[in-house]
Amino acid sequence: MCTVLKATMLIRRLVHGGIKMGNVLAVAAAAGILLFAFFTGHQTATMQEKDNQAYSPLQTIQQINNKMTENKIRTNRWHIYSRSEGTETLSRKEMDSFTESYMDELDMFTWSKAGQEHGNKVWEGKRTDIHSNVTERMVLTSIRVAKNEYRAYHAYDASMLPISPDGKSAFSLLFDTQQSPEWMKHSEFFVRAEGIGTGDKAASLETWGQEIADTFTATVTEHLNEPTFVSLSANTPLWDGGFETDGGPMNLQIALRAAQDGMGGKTTVTIGTPIITAEY
Repeated sequence: MCTVLKATMLIRRLVHGGIKMGNVLAVAAAAGILLFAFFTGHQTATMQEKDNQAYSPLQTIQQINNKMTENKIRTNRWHIYSRSEGTETLSRKEMDSFTESYMDELDMFTWSKAGQEHGNKVWEGKRTDIHSNVTERMVLTSIRVAKNEYRAYHAYDASMLPISPDGKSAFSLLFDTQQSPEWMKHSEFFVRAEGIGTGDKAASLETWGQEIADTFTATVTEHLNEPTFVSLSANTPLWDGGFETDGGPMNLQIALRAAQDGMGGKTTVTIGTPIITAEY
């Protein structure tokens, strides 16, 4: 299946309320799909200059937010993801001990057992910061790879209202290395932003999608145009990462869906940077 069709299936879910985490045990399967994402880098002191190259997750999503504002899109939600599969093999007893210690260290989360199947166990921790409108979710899965041999799979996601650059204290793990578990210090981070556009722009989704790509100085590599839905895969010089497609390198995805409501035309816009990964 071509890249843009894979992207389309995912984006349709995103613009209808955001992707939901499925069975975490699916990490053991190679369920290659597109997830709005990007490869994180190091912090930079020039984040105030919105057209400078982005490095950290927060910088990148703020940069996307700036571009959405330029295109008269009101951003209403940000999402940041991270995941990592451990390489160390543990016995059942060692895995149980690791799980207990892991949850004790991350006691700012409320933990519960989310599932068990074929010897695999899934634990889920949730944390909501009512002062910063940030909801965090941490998942730990023990994956059975052989008899009495297990590996840990970690996943993290945060959903939040758009915040200003001085709002980084809202993230208990992303920006506090003293609290951050070891795997998050070396993992990839993935981001996407969702928003609403109104007015005449919604009348021509294809044109508007191209205009959005232009504000990212992006070259469109693949696209899908339908009467009420447009998907653009593109490559922007504003950040690194991404992957090769049949149409060329790709590190940016733009999706627009038009809908009618009681107040007139409305367009849901989702922008992020893509990478092929497993659905967890």
